[in-house]
Amino acid sequence: MNAFHSDSPKLFEGERWCVWSGVLGPVLGLLIWIYVMIFGNVEPVHGGDLLRAASFNAASGIFIIGVAAFVPLANFKPKMRKFIDFYIIFSGVVSYVLETFQHARGVSPRMPTNLSEPFGFDFIISQVFAVTAAGIIWYTVMVMIGVFRASALAKRPIMVVAARYAMIGCVLGFIGGAWMIVDFSITKNKELTHSIIYFHGYAFHGLQAVPFMAAFLERVAMAAAARRRLIHLGGLAFTLSTALMGLQVLVNHKSLFHVTPITVLMALTVIAWACLFAYSGLLFLRSRSGSGNIGKGHAVRQS
Repeated sequence: MNAFHSDSPKLFEGERWCVWSGVLGPVLGLLIWIYVMIFGNVEPVHGGDLLRAASFNAASGIFIIGVAAFVPLANFKPKMRKFIDFYIIFSGVVSYVLETFQHARGVSPRMPTNLSEPFGFDFIISQVFAVTAAGIIWYTVMVMIGVFRASALAKRPIMVVAARYAMIGCVLGFIGGAWMIVDFSITKNKELTHSIIYFHGYAFHGLQAVPFMAAFLERVAMAAAARRRLIHLGGLAFTLSTALMGLQVLVNHKSLFHVTPITVLMALTVIAWACLFAYSGLLFLRSRSGSGNIGKGHAVRQS
């Protein structure tokens, strides 16, 4: 039988405002991009770049949507859930405003080049932005704790396992973000940060990579053990590819796109994940088209 039941917690259930706050990010990013295409970019007085604001807002919005999807699986008490939802929306909107406002002034909100002025306007903005970023990490960790509770597995085990891998990806992404800030604060050189950002961004795509596999596999009639094995293999492959990317940047950031033993292993793990993803999608399509029993031939007892 399928792993998904009508009484299972649904992704995004009760998270309408969180989702809308996430949608605001890509919409704002698109509007900024259109503005730059028509009127041009700003003068980068202290590291500002409106195109960076556009990409940040879009990526942050997609991240908010991804995390909001798993809040219903985390078994929060009602008051705690309301507080986390409020902070997801609040931190998202504040980060959009600060990012857009500062870049429009030609100043980077995270790493402005004029922080030699202690307690100046841009210094204060950068600190507020840092507090907001810490809050984003906090609520992500809270959702992570929720999906790692044993009780979370009861009604939707395959998606919860996928959510766990997604949250691990978020942690690696946060490590990448902190790494960029610390490196720039010490060296004042953006050469390495431009390599770290690939690792930083790729890690967060775990929010989509493994859960989409789970969405396919939940709706396929196959043995529960086979379903678990596929989702674990997909999650491990994506997580390992992320770790290898970070390792390559650490070893030699200039060779991230060169052929090295680490990048070869990274490519193999990405291919492995892609094959598992494609296989999961194929099983789903075959089940939808009524191609008979799949996944060892028999539906078995639910895990």
